[in-house]
Amino acid sequence: MIINFINGMKHNPYRLRALLSLYFLFHCSVPNLHAQTKECTQEDYISLIGETNTILAYDRSTLTDLIDAKTAIIALLAECERADFPTKDSLAYILHVNHFEISRRSGDIADMVNTLNRLQVIERMSKRYITSFSPDLEEQSINEQYGALRVKYAGEDMKSMAYVNSIVNGDTGNIVVEILPPINAWAGERNRMQNLKRITWIREQSKKGEFPLYFDAYDEVDSSFYFEIQYVPYLPRNDDKGSWYAITFDGIKRSRNNFAQDMTEEDRTIQLVPQEGWILSKKIPKKYVLLTFDGSGSARLVFKNKRTGERLEKTRYIRINDREGLHYYLPSDVELEATIVRSTSTGYKNIQFVTKILLGLMLGFAVYQFGKG
Repeated sequence: MIINFINGMKHNPYRLRALLSLYFLFHCSVPNLHAQTKECTQEDYISLIGETNTILAYDRSTLTDLIDAKTAIIALLAECERADFPTKDSLAYILHVNHFEISRRSGDIADMVNTLNRLQVIERMSKRYITSFSPDLEEQSINEQYGALRVKYAGEDMKSMAYVNSIVNGDTGNIVVEILPPINAWAGERNRMQNLKRITWIREQSKKGEFPLYFDAYDEVDSSFYFEIQYVPYLPRNDDKGSWYAITFDGIKRSRNNFAQDMTEEDRTIQLVPQEGWILSKKIPKKYVLLTFDGSGSARLVFKNKRTGERLEKTRYIRINDREGLHYYLPSDVELEATIVRSTSTGYKNIQFVTKILLGLMLGFAVYQFGKG
């Protein structure tokens, strides 16, 4: 739909002129939300470092305490982004490290990884402030300790994104996923408590609806989508099924899996059998936008965050080239601009400048058109 609209603009300059006018009107009328900056001082940073250190030192800090502390760090760093004083960078680094440790304590491994990425950027800029903390070693430890649990929907050809809900007493809701570890899982291991907290985090977030059954991860081998829970702790290899995970969906035991690191991806994958009252919707979840180019070709787009100028990581979008065309599943929460970097198709080259200028506007429209559900 979008690409056909663009192709139509090549033959109708008035349509292009009108849309460009809307583009400039839209961008000139939106206020700069980042223009104002909090008057930040060194004392603000030192005070928050002290508060978060206290929470980390107290073994009985609740999950609410940890989340409030992390929220305070995020808020201060955002408000003080443009502040300038001599010790700002070193103090900000300490706050990032505390953010990382708070996420570790709460079991939010995904947030640990995101924080490590920010710390690695700082270190690449040759600004290392805490020699005892190594983002690279922490990342290696996470990769060795956790893996992604894949769930495939049995009996369905999942060639496009989809999601599954349940209907209880006429109400539609998310399906709650729970991973039950064996009683003595990781006994005697240094990371036992961290692994148990991760399992608890997954259960609590699923109950809150933070882990909906979105089949939005893509398997290039069999060209199908699957549901994925990231950062599930590996279990030791064991032939006794009583020492395996029991994975339940809506409180009903569905499958057991050893989920050991040295198992193949296929053996660690669960086949989910649909149950009565479940609804499979082959629609794109709201957090994605589908951009489709009709016809074949070798075009490849580079996406950049329009606000920050940073290139969109390949892990944040999915590119599929099949007989029906070239498809990009893009995040809907980022305003993007795109540039075609390679193409053997004249049609792709002709739309390059239009795509780059107008993608930000079109994605907003596409969220409504394609992201329903």
